[in-house]
Amino acid sequence: MSSPRNDRPYLQHLVGPTVTGVVVGIIVLVGQFVTNPIIAHKETQRAELQRAKQEMYLAAVELVNKFYLSIPWKTTDGQATNRQLGIRPTREEINQCLAKLMLVEDDDDVSETFLRCFGLSSERGYSVAFRDAMINQMRRDLYATKPITFKESPFVFSLDDIVDTGPIEASTNR
Repeated sequence: MSSPRNDRPYLQHLVGPTVTGVVVGIIVLVGQFVTNPIIAHKETQRAELQRAKQEMYLAAVELVNKFYLSIPWKTTDGQATNRQLGIRPTREEINQCLAKLMLVEDDDDVSETFLRCFGLSSERGYSVAFRDAMINQMRRDLYATKPITFKESPFVFSLDDIVDTGPIEASTNR
């Protein structure tokens, strides 16, 4: 007597797994054609946001630098200097930059510190520490890096003796 397994033709044993393999292969191919464009689109969006964020952060730093060059600072002997090295940005420029910052930032830390740089927060006055904090917040947001710390700010405001000796009370004619 023959067993039931020997009664089936030999090809029938090959057809079942082959059909299953072809069906699985088709499903995988279709899945790749559907998911790969979605993944590529999300990666492109993420890269575009990162690029826009970096450009906006650079513009914000440039505006803060422009402002800091336009305000008087104290010299090492404590004397205020009226030497201004640039033209003060307008409120419109500050507001435009703030609006763009708010568009790309993940939280409001950067925009709050941005306003502090101009003396436009509850803490009146200016300090290089505000700009240093803003730059470190931007670095953390863009690159997830550790903050840069210096005993004194590495930035040079002029070639003479001018240093940051803390906040100077903000003027009301901004």
